Amino acid sequence: MFNFLSEELIIEVATKRFEYTFESMWQALKEYLRVEGIDCPTPLKCFKEIFKIGMIEENQESVFIDMIEKRNQMVHIYDLKRAQEIYEFIKTDAVFSAIQTVYKTMFWSIIGFSAAILTMFAFIPQIIKVLKTKSVKDMSLVTLFQLSLGVSLWIAYGIHLNDRIIITANSITLFSLIILLLLYFCYGRRKL
Repeated sequence: MFNFLSEELIIEVATKRFEYTFESMWQALKEYLRVEGIDCPTPLKCFKEIFKIGMIEENQESVFIDMIEKRNQMVHIYDLKRAQEIYEFIKTDAVFSAIQTVYKTMFWSIIGFSAAILTMFAFIPQIIKVLKTKSVKDMSLVTLFQLSLGVSLWIAYGIHLNDRIIITANSITLFSLIILLLLYFCYGRRKL
């Protein structure tokens, strides 16, 4: 299909794509770790931290170290032979699998972060409605207590895991629920 492309051009394009992919990947990991309270100014430091927290499998550690080395070599490629060596490395299943591991992990982290954002602010519209109408007639006190207890348990679980996202999201959600409970007792009926 691409017979008209020279081998040299394919190598150049593939190695450049690898460089962009690698840069994006380590920068995303750097940001993820920053949110977790971990500073990592270099790719090597980021990957070491990711291994330490178990986000990437140990059997892939050498692949990531090699990726860093190849990426650094790419800056100083002056001949086709060295470029071919890097190209042969980056087209291996091990490299693809390592990048895919990071993608999958980051994907699920984004899903978790999105869920946290949505639940953190889920009760804000209800708070606004109660403040506007000064009515809580359609709210269930049992549900508010049950949700408060469940969210409190999520906070405890987050503390156990030392997971800032779980702790923060559920703390904000609990704060919203406490406001709703206060509004319930301020404006509402006292029946269960």
